[in-house]
Amino acid sequence: MSTGFPLIDSALEAGNYKLALKLVDKKIVQQPSSSYNHACRSFILANAALSPTDSTTVKDALESALAFTGKTPSDPNSLDILDSTFQLLDYKPKDDIYETAMRKYQSSSLAYEWFKKTIDNNDLMGMQKASMALSKVFKADTDNGRMVKFWAAATMTVVIDCCKDKNRLANGKDKLLATLGLKIIETVEQSFKKGLNAQQMFVKCELLLKKGSTKECLEELKSFLEKESDLELRLMFFEQLKKNELWDELYDSCVSYLVKIGVDDWDTWKLAILAAKKLHCMEKINEVINTYKVGRNSQLAKIEVLEFIDIMGKKQAILNYLNLYMHKLCCFLDLFHFLQNKVLPVATILEVLEEKFTQQDLKSVVSGGRSATENDLICLVNYMKIKTFIKPDLYGEKEFFSICCKYYDVTKHLQNKLVEFDYFAGFEFLIFAIQSFLTINKDKVDTQTYLNLIVLLESSLVKNSYEFHLQLWLTHMYSNTNLSNPLARIYQNLKIKNLQVDTLSSHFTNHISSKTRKNELLSAAMKFYSQNVAAELPPMVMSCFEHSTFSKLKGFLEFKIRVENSTSYVHTAVKSIQNTRLREGDKSIDKIKADFIPLLKKAYHTFILDGSDVDLKLHDNSDRNILWACGDHKVHPAPQKFVESKFSCLVDTKYVSIWMLHELLIYDQHSRVWEDYKTRYLCLLENSDSLKSFSNMEKVILSSLEWLLVKDTPLEPKIEEASRDVLSAECNNYYFLLQDYEKILFTIIKQSSPASFFGKKTKLAQINKTHKLVKQKCRDIDRSELLVSTKDSIVKAKEATQNWFATDEFGKQFNISKEFVNECYKTIEKDALTAVKEI
Repeated sequence: MSTGFPLIDSALEAGNYKLALKLVDKKIVQQPSSSYNHACRSFILANAALSPTDSTTVKDALESALAFTGKTPSDPNSLDILDSTFQLLDYKPKDDIYETAMRKYQSSSLAYEWFKKTIDNNDLMGMQKASMALSKVFKADTDNGRMVKFWAAATMTVVIDCCKDKNRLANGKDKLLATLGLKIIETVEQSFKKGLNAQQMFVKCELLLKKGSTKECLEELKSFLEKESDLELRLMFFEQLKKNELWDELYDSCVSYLVKIGVDDWDTWKLAILAAKKLHCMEKINEVINTYKVGRNSQLAKIEVLEFIDIMGKKQAILNYLNLYMHKLCCFLDLFHFLQNKVLPVATILEVLEEKFTQQDLKSVVSGGRSATENDLICLVNYMKIKTFIKPDLYGEKEFFSICCKYYDVTKHLQNKLVEFDYFAGFEFLIFAIQSFLTINKDKVDTQTYLNLIVLLESSLVKNSYEFHLQLWLTHMYSNTNLSNPLARIYQNLKIKNLQVDTLSSHFTNHISSKTRKNELLSAAMKFYSQNVAAELPPMVMSCFEHSTFSKLKGFLEFKIRVENSTSYVHTAVKSIQNTRLREGDKSIDKIKADFIPLLKKAYHTFILDGSDVDLKLHDNSDRNILWACGDHKVHPAPQKFVESKFSCLVDTKYVSIWMLHELLIYDQHSRVWEDYKTRYLCLLENSDSLKSFSNMEKVILSSLEWLLVKDTPLEPKIEEASRDVLSAECNNYYFLLQDYEKILFTIIKQSSPASFFGKKTKLAQINKTHKLVKQKCRDIDRSELLVSTKDSIVKAKEATQNWFATDEFGKQFNISKEFVNECYKTIEKDALTAVKEI
């Protein structure tokens, strides 16, 4: 954050805190009554206290800030910079500084700024207080008054829903808040005779439910829905009827919605069938289903409505569905619920599948008697998906592998009809085949296996480079090799943007900073968080209030909180720090402290809350299922072990937390909470399970800092020799982290002062000795030898891949030509040599 005074900000940026203080003191003399100048002085002292070169202590800075707080400043700008000062000092005042100011100065502008600040800070409890303060400064008989009073009521529903941790809402306070919210709405209703709109009614009904007035809520909903149709209120109405077991009314309401309004909705069908079963009126619901227009949901309803023991009935209902939809992509996912619940014995489902296989004349397609059509392709895909779902042991059979290869071979001519971004369902056969191969050969997997499968997947993407799941599988193959350039190419091909950055980028960035010095992947992710998220999410939440879309409020708030407290965000910052150290060397310290450490400090304060509420924890938003959201949509252990290995798995919160604390221990040595960083770091390292996803070289770096934190004797780090497999992911990881290790030790020395833990004379001597040893190890890296070894390894790997596709009992079934292998290895060689040259 800047002060807004160019000369002062320049002095702060240069680390000249004495000059900054002199300049602000001059402003205080000129404008002694300006609270902002005094706030800036506290801010400068806080920055100075965290610097290893300034004599100002954290205690001095905190005393200055607290003294200024005692004067109760009310200017929003002063409060804003004072808030930043406390954040720098890792201090949370007992009383919120905005709340204290609001008690003294009943100002609508101050209340509004406080309200916006609570949204920015994801402070749910503060948001409720700020919205109440805002509602008190406006009368209910004005447009603004009605609006902000509903803001207060809507915020209460969010607080009651989201603040479940102990000590946040004492026993009974949730009902007290709900009652208060309803009284606020009552004052609006009394002054506004038009009645409530759908969104306002949504808030009222939510509060009635939270108060425990279910009957009154149902009456309000029923009365409103009789006059006006609203989907969200209707769903709330149905849910409450179900919850309170009002089966008669639920049945009538659902059937009316399906028949009279004509909405063919699957969730409504399920509720109608459930109510019919409870009322023992199956004949009535059967008549509704049988006379309803033919559609996916009505056909699924015919399966759902049948009793569990009615095997023949369910068999016929599934067969009827397949007759209509087996050639549709929706087929498998529509039936997934029934397959998962085992509505039919495996033998019966297999019998139905074989009947359809014969009926669709798919045998002639497989035998080559006729060319496959697009309908044939999708029928075959659904046939395989259902079959593998109910018989997962098929993956271990060589015959199944051969069938997958055959199906892929007889349908791949359909790729010739594709245009850009088209979807080719036949890729599923390749995924099935790869999973089967990895299951059968689970004990024979090495770097060469990854390279063989890379060539296979690259061949399947020649016609359509946008095939999402194949590209994602290919990403995980590359992540287990020393090739990093392809990851950036795939990322661009998939056009990952917006929220996908948060959910998918971790598939590409695991260990990326120890593979390449290039930073386009990390920069793209950081840009999303620092620019898009910061600029778009607070206004998105604010627009819920301003446009009174209260039904979206909780979802938008939770979305904002989850993204801003995302482990992917923290992981990206940690890897960006490593990348910056390796790219910029000794010049990196100031950039890292300015760009990344404030983010890690914020994440640390969320991490230590360790709560269950959405705003009290870090969130792992990575899409861990998407890799397996193809085939039979199951995670199979053997392929998973191979595809999600140490260098390609998605890192967990423990991994991110350890590296976060590691960097804070180095760059934030003068913090008030440094001892807590140390305690938590050592505690996490004690648990061996926390270290599962760390590479060997990462463990060396972590154990080195652990030694420095607890021992006073010189450390001679146990650095094993590098892997001889220069094409494996371990190669660059070893050499990059060895160099990063040296830069970490250098940074610790540079950031230390006599007042810090590492600045003590004996400790500095210990660190300097270790630094010299590691620096010599870095100087001993023989880059010429690595280059020669890589070239030799490429020649051997290419020959092995050619032999695998030509003679291996599995490889030869993919029909990959020697010419394609040669062409593919030209790119592999180029990428491998580029990777090694970066060392």
